Amino acid sequence: MKIKILRNLLLTLAILTMGCECPTNIDDSTVIKPTVYANMLFINAMPEQNLNQLFVLSTSKVVERVDTIYYDSLRLFTPYYLDYLPLGIKIAGKKNTLKLAKTERNALGDTIKILFNSVLSIDKDSHYTFIAYGAEESVQSILLKDDLSNPKPENTYIRCINVSPDAPIMYLTITTEGYSRSFSLASGNASEIANSPSGDYTLTLTSGDSSIKNLNISNVKFSKGKINNVIFRGAFKGTSVNPREVIIVTGNYPY
Repeated sequence: MKIKILRNLLLTLAILTMGCECPTNIDDSTVIKPTVYANMLFINAMPEQNLNQLFVLSTSKVVERVDTIYYDSLRLFTPYYLDYLPLGIKIAGKKNTLKLAKTERNALGDTIKILFNSVLSIDKDSHYTFIAYGAEESVQSILLKDDLSNPKPENTYIRCINVSPDAPIMYLTITTEGYSRSFSLASGNASEIANSPSGDYTLTLTSGDSSIKNLNISNVKFSKGKINNVIFRGAFKGTSVNPREVIIVTGNYPY
């Protein structure tokens, strides 16, 4: 009887062992962790003084503050340097909602006023530049995917953008020793990213209505390993609140 019971126990143990899928290497330290982030360069290109700070919201939570890029003649068009920020994204094909807001002070205290609310299509592990422009009553945006094929840290990358809401077509030429490239941009449009040699550049700007003729901006340094956004912004006819100007915002591209 005891032998029969022992035989049954051994048979049961053998069956259980055969059905067990055990790891081939239990000491393997590999961790499979999904990436749910994209990298985004936020540029607040709205020159209105009352919009000197925007806030990026996730639902009602502030996740980032985006300061207006101010033009200062003493800087002589020295680029502003900004970093790409990790932006949490939804996966499984869902879209991402991006909200921009400002704070307003009233008798009840500070409140948040939504200025921009849009659904964006953002891929994980990708790099983007988001530009807010226009005016408070009509905030507009451009979302650009910074897709560099075989990026070379020894080169520089230059993109031209026209975010003046009432501007005609703008013609912009970038020139350095032995290299020149021209772009034609309607309002709300951006050029492709030009893979260019690093160095000191001259920018030449002409408007389609000929009111701006060959405006030269000299000694603009575009350093290697950067994405440089040359942005024409503001009211084309110019106002004290919303002047037209050229700003340069350089992203520290994470190679």
